Parts: sequence; structure tokens; C-alpha cells
Amino acid sequence: MITVREFAKEAKDIMLQSAPLPEKQAAVADILSELSRRDDLLSLAVPVGHSDATTSTFMLLRNGTMGVMIAGFAPHYQSPVHEHGNFWVIACGYRGVDRWKMYERLDGGTKPGYSEVRFVEERVVAPHTTSIMPPPPRAIHQHNNITAGETLELLFSYNEPLGPDDRLIYDVEGNACWPSGFKLAGIYGQQNYPSTWRSRLSEATSSYAHSIKAGIKAVRRPVWNCAICMAMGSIGRPTTKAPVWECSAA
Repeated sequence: MITVREFAKEAKDIMLQSAPLPEKQAAVADILSELSRRDDLLSLAVPVGHSDATTSTFMLLRNGTMGVMIAGFAPHYQSPVHEHGNFWVIACGYRGVDRWKMYERLDGGTKPGYSEVRFVEERVVAPHTTSIMPPPPRAIHQHNNITAGETLELLFSYNEPLGPDDRLIYDVEGNACWPSGFKLAGIYGQQNYPSTWRSRLSEATSSYAHSIKAGIKAVRRPVWNCAICMAMGSIGRPTTKAPVWECSAA
């Protein structure tokens, strides 16, 4: 069974190929389906809150612009009809069943607050089945949890999420649209996950710099844990000179 780390390597290798994007998306969808057969993915993911189209979200993988989230939908939840432009996703069912309702925008989007949208199709995303988001103007969609339990869905992408002014909510019947105001990047994460020892060391040195600016000094006490070795994720040699922080104003 594929591991998260193996998936990340294979997916990145695929996305770096010179093949057309639809071919690469189809190849990633196959291994995403394989990953969805693990029953321990939630225990490997970090909860990062809700979004403008989910009731819970978990970060499973983040590596540069590549990421895998687990989107959660409460029983019978229906999301707003929305789109996120060119931030395409590959979805794969994990638990429960999500029904995508897909729409197409007919107007040119030149009149602020106005839209003409028509229903195109439904897609059922059940466990281990995948669905690839089409490009605009057919990227408008709605999530519908059609079960009495929570539905979970893997979402893969290889580009940066749009800002809050570019994520649009649609009133289909009222011919209206407006920015959702939700900053997906805030929960999508700016750091790598799972982090490497290099990123942990970078975070540790960044914390040191911020501490200096905040007027906090380092004092040395007999401590058996080396802060640098801990940041690098290794045991290292015991030391009695690890810095322990205290406020200089105390």
C-alpha cells in the first residue's frame, strides 16, 4: 500500500513531466485513488479548520505548490455554489459520498456582481473514485453530502490557491455573484508538511531571530537536550549548553 511520502514523490514526478496537463492529472488521479485505500489518513493529517465550502479541513501533505487536503462535509451539508478559478483540484472519495453539481458561466464576467450560470451535470464522488475539476468557465460547483454521516474527500492540487477576492460565490437563480472573502491559503499552509529537518531548523532559527527582536535573551543552564538537534529531528549528542529562554524584563 502506498505511503504519503511515496505518493508525494510520484505525484511530483508526474507533474514535472512535459505532458499535457489533463494527462498528468489523470495519472495523479490513479495514485490518489490508491492512497485513499489507507484507513489511517486522518491520523496523519493536521486539522486546519473549515473553509467557505467545507465544514472541516485537514492538511495531509504540503510541498511547495503541491498539496493534499482532506475535506470534510457534515451530514447532508450543501456548500454554496462557488468556484476558485484556475486553482484546479483532483478529488477522490475517502468516506461517505459527495455529489458535485457542476455549472457553467455564460456571461463574460465584466459586470460586477452579475452572473449568468447554468447547470451542466452531476458527479458522484464515492470512496476511491476520482473527479478532476474542469477549467473555467465550467469550474463552478457545489458539494452535496448525500449521506447521514460525515463525508471525507481527498483534494489534490499543484498550484497556489486564489485570494479571498477571487473565490466567487454564486446565486444561480438570482444571477448574482460576489467574493467569498475566504483566504484558503490561510488554512492551506505556507510550510511543508510533513516538515523536513531543514524546515524545522529554519523555523527554529526564525524563532530565535524573533526572540531577539522581542527583547528576550538566551541564558545557558544544564539541560540535556540540544535545541538544534531537536529541531533537526535527530537525537544528537547530549549537551549542557542548550539555550533556555527567559524574558529579559523578568
